[in-house]
Amino acid sequence: MIRRTNLVILIIALLISCHQDEISEEQSKAFIKFFGNGDLVVTGMDVKQTADGGYVVLGNAIYEDETTDIYLIGTDENGNSLGWSPKLIGNQYNDEGNRIIVLSDGFLIFGTTDLSGNGQTDMYLVKTDPEGNVVWEKTIGGTSREEGYDIQVTATGDLILAGVTDDPVITTGNKSAYMLVTSSDASVIRKRGTISYLDFEAEARAIREITGGYMIIGTITNMAASSSDILLARSNESFTEILAKTAGRTRDDFGEDLYISSGGEVYILGSSNNPQTNISEVYFGQLESTLLEMTWTKILSEPGFGLEAKGMAYSDQGFFAITGSRLSVAEQDMMFLRLDNTGQELNRKFYGESGFQEGHAIHYTPADNGFIITGTNDFEVFSMAAMVKTGPDGNLD
Repeated sequence: MIRRTNLVILIIALLISCHQDEISEEQSKAFIKFFGNGDLVVTGMDVKQTADGGYVVLGNAIYEDETTDIYLIGTDENGNSLGWSPKLIGNQYNDEGNRIIVLSDGFLIFGTTDLSGNGQTDMYLVKTDPEGNVVWEKTIGGTSREEGYDIQVTATGDLILAGVTDDPVITTGNKSAYMLVTSSDASVIRKRGTISYLDFEAEARAIREITGGYMIIGTITNMAASSSDILLARSNESFTEILAKTAGRTRDDFGEDLYISSGGEVYILGSSNNPQTNISEVYFGQLESTLLEMTWTKILSEPGFGLEAKGMAYSDQGFFAITGSRLSVAEQDMMFLRLDNTGQELNRKFYGESGFQEGHAIHYTPADNGFIITGTNDFEVFSMAAMVKTGPDGNLD
């Protein structure tokens, strides 16, 4: 459903036009693009490269009445918006997208919907054609709240979903990590599992298929102490056997992303508050998958700022790239960190001027060994989805 406010500030429209035309079409190896308009608050959540070398950005649009729709952007290889873009996808109330998968005949979007408007949310799957037109949509949930955070395609073509539920029929805690395996069109739920603890809340932020089952990362929160740890779990294929452990330090820790190498090595990404200063730092490490013990960890910080990690990608050249934010009370910039396989830092970059910029997802582009990042560029009076195309080391030249 498309809704528009009546108040359009001319200076906002001029600023947006200026930002979108800053980079010429010829500069395809590196660019910065913004997407949005003065009517909406637009955020960037995920990005992928399409078969023709272009990109698709998944975002969310917030209206003046604070309802939300999914905001889908298609671009060419230079980051210029395609004729069908953007598309607003959703129902009457709140709909949010968190992850997007590129299919041979369109896109698959995963997130959360509130069909009734009463806060009883469900996981939400939307299949679109290559121009963002909805082919089908499915909701997964019961009478309580479910939220969808991550989706992956299995080796057999099924879908694995990760998020949270607070359905009292299938969980024992306030909010439980929720994992499902469905058919490719989500018409059949093949398996489901939860990670639940009494007086704790758990959420699954990312899930990956491994030999014999699945690896899961998320966050577990002690409700009484209001403190959190990184949640790590390994499940068998049926979710009947789940080993779960925590990682992090003595302050709040948050699990965000997973990477499984071709050799089976497991790498995790999150954020961890410094025990002495309580300032956020990047938590990165390799996990021993059988017993869920950390083989090694690296903590990355920035003097005078906090660092929050959101997503990572692995390059064919043998290194990781991480995105997220560098933040202080007065400002926030999009972050790029490059690390080798042992967690040794190779370089870092930050993108941003006035306002608040956040990196949310990063994707490797093998043709040029570069990366594409999406996130949000938030000014004082409006917000746009941001897309940054970099070289292998995060440079824009």
